[in-house]
Amino acid sequence: MILRLFQNMSDTNVVQKDIIQKAEISGTLLEDCSILDPIIATPLIAASDLKYINYAEIPDFGRYYYVTDIICRGKLFEVHMHIDVLNTYKDQIKPLSAIIARNESQYNLYLRDGLIQQYANPHIQIKQFPDGFDRYEYIFSVCG
Repeated sequence: MILRLFQNMSDTNVVQKDIIQKAEISGTLLEDCSILDPIIATPLIAASDLKYINYAEIPDFGRYYYVTDIICRGKLFEVHMHIDVLNTYKDQIKPLSAIIARNESQYNLYLRDGLIQQYANPHIQIKQFPDGFDRYEYIFSVCG
């Protein structure tokens, strides 16, 4: 199984990651591990790259992963990973249209948000109709 190792320079909440490829190695998937949190055993990681490796791709799975730990067991390295959902499914996420409830610089007062204080100060205005009403009473209400 091929494992591509990268240095990730982006935050975890960024969809398109800024990554630099450090190595492409061959490894073996350890038994009893999940596709979401795989563990790959490999003998081939350069010591100079170890401090920079924090991101990986397994092309056979079609997924990107955060490297959570690299454990040295004799002459083997175990690369522990956790899935990066945003980068893995970026092609399905980007074309979506959505109502964004929270943004770092803009907000929508029509959406309920506990972090932005809003005040509902009603404005009531009573107007007399010039000709009056003979039999019925009407209540007009306007919002906005």
